[in-house]
Amino acid sequence: MPLRGARRIRRPDRAIPGPLRILADPQFAGYLASNSTGSQPAAGPILLLQGDADPVIPVSVTSQVAASLCSAGVTVDYRTYPKLGHDTIPGRVIGIDDGAMPDILSWIADRLAGQPASSTCDS
Repeated sequence: MPLRGARRIRRPDRAIPGPLRILADPQFAGYLASNSTGSQPAAGPILLLQGDADPVIPVSVTSQVAASLCSAGVTVDYRTYPKLGHDTIPGRVIGIDDGAMPDILSWIADRLAGQPASSTCDS
């Protein structure tokens, strides 16, 4: 039973539907911020790949990640691929994992051979 004369305070997280309420929690928001890509320098070079037909993660988001990593002093080789989606759906779309596999294998082989990674941070 509410107290007489008490005002009901609307919590901002009640305006957010269902499972998304966690995003309004300050502790969770702090956790996300401290674990966001680019908040700390990486220990080695990063190959960052993005399909321009990805319906899950827009190119603009991946471009922001690349910029954050570059700002943190990370060596980033950022590549976008025309017509590649997020995941491969046989007969419908080729995902970044399959479409870029030759580049992925070549990049890893070069690192294992001791060749320095190229960076797209200045381009």
